[in-house]
Amino acid sequence: MNYLINSDENLRKGLSVFENEGKHVINAPVGAKYLSEFMSELPMGILNKKETGCGATSVILENN
Repeated sequence: MNYLINSDENLRKGLSVFENEGKHVINAPVGAKYLSEFMSELPMGILNKKETGCGATSVILENN
């Protein structure tokens, strides 16, 4: 999935996407509990989710 900063889709989903030190940072929308509420696949790279039980394993297993 290509997360473009300021894309219409990100704004519609309520995602905060920005670049920090050459890395794209994706913040979850306010009120989201599970990753699957706003992501259908995980971007390549490191996922620093900071929370357990957010559904990251489910997104990975169900990723096409």
